[in-house]
Amino acid sequence: MRPLRFAPICLLMVALGGCRSPRNLSLPIDGTPGEIVDAIRAKQAQRPMALQASYGVSLSGPEFSGSTRGGMVVHRPDQLRIEILSPFNTPLAYIASDGTALHAWLQQERTFYRGDDVAAVVENLIGGAADIGDIVDLLTAALPLDDARIIGASYDAERALLQVILEGPDRTALHAQIDPRGGLVRQLALKDDADAVLIQVDYPDYVQVEAQDLPRRIEMDFPVFGWQIDLKVSSWNVLGQIPDVFTLAPPPGAREKDLVTSLEEMARRQRP
Repeated sequence: MRPLRFAPICLLMVALGGCRSPRNLSLPIDGTPGEIVDAIRAKQAQRPMALQASYGVSLSGPEFSGSTRGGMVVHRPDQLRIEILSPFNTPLAYIASDGTALHAWLQQERTFYRGDDVAAVVENLIGGAADIGDIVDLLTAALPLDDARIIGASYDAERALLQVILEGPDRTALHAQIDPRGGLVRQLALKDDADAVLIQVDYPDYVQVEAQDLPRRIEMDFPVFGWQIDLKVSSWNVLGQIPDVFTLAPPPGAREKDLVTSLEEMARRQRP
């Protein structure tokens, strides 16, 4: 595998009745899909406001490939910071959002990617179908799109998974595979109106942190860009005090680029 070469978007990843299910634990397993989804959302609302994680990450894409380590801090509903470190624990890149802006810093390039409008950044990432709060949900295996209407549901008896389709903005739909026995989200796939996948996220493993289920592994696929990101979380910690880490400013002498423009250029390069 080649040494890791970063593109701005990989830093973002730094970023988603009538069936019955078999047995009852902590959720209304014998309820409708709507009741199960409501119970999952209620459970998620009880999560700690601020969490910190350390992880190992493998990335692959047309312009980069490699593995390294890093950390992140999330503060519900819409603040996050992602750090990518070298094997020697020195900083390679940062990304931070305070809910209004989203900026990135690449140490190797000495380049500050400015995203003053976080909505515009997210729109270029996944077609405007989510906001920064939904990306925080994605990184913690929560069900995004809080007020989304259920437009389809089925039960996969072989895998014991409830499959729910939620209506998203801009003619998108969120396909969620849920283990109703424990209220765990196993897969999220955001699709456009042509049924093309914008982003798919799998959660194959979980760990309990203060009675809350959090992902031990997050596998992300961005087919439009040709990127795959595999996060293996080594630790989750609940933060009692909210750190002041959700803003970034360009260091003296830094080169600046517009983050939205950079994302648009990257997407154009990947189109056939």
